[in-house]
Amino acid sequence: MSIILMALSGWLMGQSAEAKPIDVASLFPVDAYPADAMRRHEEGRVAFTVSIGADGHPTQCQVTTSSGSSSLDQGTCAIMMTKARFVPAHDEDGKPIASRWSGSTRWQIEGQPPIDLTAGPHVAPSFSIIVSVDPEGRATACRTQSTMPGKSVGPDPCSSFPIGRTIVGPLLKDGKPVSGTVTFTSTQTVAAAG
Repeated sequence: MSIILMALSGWLMGQSAEAKPIDVASLFPVDAYPADAMRRHEEGRVAFTVSIGADGHPTQCQVTTSSGSSSLDQGTCAIMMTKARFVPAHDEDGKPIASRWSGSTRWQIEGQPPIDLTAGPHVAPSFSIIVSVDPEGRATACRTQSTMPGKSVGPDPCSSFPIGRTIVGPLLKDGKPVSGTVTFTSTQTVAAAG
């Protein structure tokens, strides 16, 4: 998983020089990913604005563009409010002043999402094989449909259902021969050991 802090810029409520974040790279370590968002495999970009006091401490955080996940949005502002520190902006006389600072962070989980087995085994369909058959039950066409977008189903499952192979017995409807489809669904079951 990765968390990328990006597009950072400061702007002032007062005058002169901008507030500058102190060690912003350390604000979002990998273990900062909100656990509930990780369980739900939520990802996204959060844009925010932080109000900064004259002492360099955040006084308010507001999400300006939501990631679509309240956990990621709230987690971003919680980190900014508790961990972020700034070198305050200064007016023309060199006196520290309140200011604002805007930035964004992208929350992204790399690799496979975690599977929560707290409630028992996790069962998920991974793909279906849809075989068209003639009235005699012989394959006339085959296609696969993944239930996990972007995931390959591996070697072509349709190779097991060549055209002309008998898949099921003759098909009848109201006593008359009909064509049809046969769907085979593959599922993935993950269970805790023991």
